[in-house]
Amino acid sequence: MKETTSAKDKKSHSGSNVSQHEAAALKVMMQFFADEILPFLGISGKVVSIAPTESIYLELKKQYEDFNLITEDGTWKHFEFQSTNGGVEDLKRFRSYESVASYTYGVEITTYVLFSGKIRHPVTEFSEGINTYRIIPVIMTNIDADQLLQTLKDKADQGNPITKEELVQLSLTPLMGGNTTLKDRILTAFQITKEASEINYSAGKTKD
Repeated sequence: MKETTSAKDKKSHSGSNVSQHEAAALKVMMQFFADEILPFLGISGKVVSIAPTESIYLELKKQYEDFNLITEDGTWKHFEFQSTNGGVEDLKRFRSYESVASYTYGVEITTYVLFSGKIRHPVTEFSEGINTYRIIPVIMTNIDADQLLQTLKDKADQGNPITKEELVQLSLTPLMGGNTTLKDRILTAFQITKEASEINYSAGKTKD
């Protein structure tokens, strides 16, 4: 009986570590590809800087958000990465992030949640009292990673440069849908960038 419980605890701890590493990798990706992530996800607005992700309660309890981007109109785009479906409990947590940050910095905030794994129909809003809170879901499994990887592989094989926008897509393939394993996607993405003739960082940019 003790061995079974121990194995279960180890599995739970391992899953938690995977989620933490996944979130950390995505935060790095957001930092380097902030300009390209919004267009790829179909979100309007032009990013001008990165906003703080830590808020402090009056009890001096810190809140850690996944990522905040500041757009040119002064509003914030708040991103959360979810591989588990926490339902209303998660929404209440996101609402607290928004309310504290909005009050602290005096800004308008919209929360986008990137759902990965097997999450296809997450809870996106709830009502409490006279108020209704909602997030904007981005279901990553609706995007076919296999098709995207094949398209970019063909491009690299032809000697064409990979754009910065396409690097964003490659970095998000582990969250997308498809039949290939996570390991195969990572290896294929690495091979594509390795074989690409060059990386075009100026694609889609206008000259001053």
